[in-house]
Amino acid sequence: IAKVRAVPHKGDDGQVDGYRLSAIRRGSILDKLGIKNGDIVHGVNGTGLTSTSGAMGAFQALQSESNFTFDLTRRRQKVSMDYEIR
Repeated sequence: IAKVRAVPHKGDDGQVDGYRLSAIRRGSILDKLGIKNGDIVHGVNGTGLTSTSGAMGAFQALQSESNFTFDLTRRRQKVSMDYEIR
């Protein structure tokens, strides 16, 4: 999977509610999917990214899935991105 920097993001309650992504390389799979530097990914396929192990498990599941959804915040706007791999 793409090399990317993922820093835990804390919500208003002080708990980790996702990961802010940066260092996304042009032409990488995340770039092609439309994920941008600064996006905060909160969930993948309905699995919340509230811990490192949860995040790793969610991204590992993407290896075998053909349909997936990213729930993220971009510029303070909640966005859901749906994909189908053929």
